Amino acid sequence: MPQREVEDVTADCLAAAWAAIQRGDFRVHAWVDPVEALRRWLYGIAWRLSAHERDRARHRREVLVDAPWDFAREEPALDAEAQLRARVILRALDALPETQRALLLATAEGATPSELSAPLRVTPRAVLHQLSRARRALLVAARVE
Repeated sequence: MPQREVEDVTADCLAAAWAAIQRGDFRVHAWVDPVEALRRWLYGIAWRLSAHERDRARHRREVLVDAPWDFAREEPALDAEAQLRARVILRALDALPETQRALLLATAEGATPSELSAPLRVTPRAVLHQLSRARRALLVAARVE
């Protein structure tokens, strides 16, 4: 789970635990240590909430700025570090297998997994899995150089 999501899931966990306690859902048997029982119960809530957040993250698309297309109109950076980083990423992209490179470029151009799944004769979920593998491979290849 990304670090930026940890605080949100923690707050959700505490809110869910508090609501469950208010409903009377947390009960401790006499033979169980109450501290250990509470720890395990909270761990279970946190586990379910983090799994739910992970599943939701696959399906949502976040826009982190008000006008994302304004960035596309900006002139590219001309400093040496930015040029070097761009070269590393382009080399890493070139080193990927053709199918992974094609998927990444198609999504960068706005194609959806549903649109990409038909010609590949796979489900949109399979396309999402292949995209995930392609992104991971790109990150690995970019770090190696």
